[in-house]
Amino acid sequence: MNQGYSMRVGVVVLLEDANNQIAMQLRDKKPGLMGAGQWVLFGGLCQQGETLSQAAVRIIRREMGVELDPVRLRYLGSHPLEVLDLVTHSFRYSVEGELDVVELTNRQDWRFLSSDDLHTVNVLAHHRDILRHYWGDDPDPEGWN
Repeated sequence: MNQGYSMRVGVVVLLEDANNQIAMQLRDKKPGLMGAGQWVLFGGLCQQGETLSQAAVRIIRREMGVELDPVRLRYLGSHPLEVLDLVTHSFRYSVEGELDVVELTNRQDWRFLSSDDLHTVNVLAHHRDILRHYWGDDPDPEGWN
């Protein structure tokens, strides 16, 4: 880890349906965009002075037009990505109809993906690792808690 300055802090929300599938978004194919043309979890960077759960609620509102109940967010852990000076904090949120009406911003598409889908769709590597850890395919990656 880099010494002398803080890593950037991000959050992702694993929006899980009753079938243990996670909502993911297909990123636009803009040149230079991280994850361009790949499936990624809903998430983003925290703003200064914002708690992790506040960031999660804000980001889902911005990206999907959906209001989450912060009480129902369940913290899962942190996932460092030192090459990008980033630590991602993940939350689980069990959806109960909140995603019936979604208004995507700056995304091509979204859908629920299962653990089997990780083998057939192009998922951003860091998010694939988070999902593999969540679904128990990689139970203890080094440096994660």
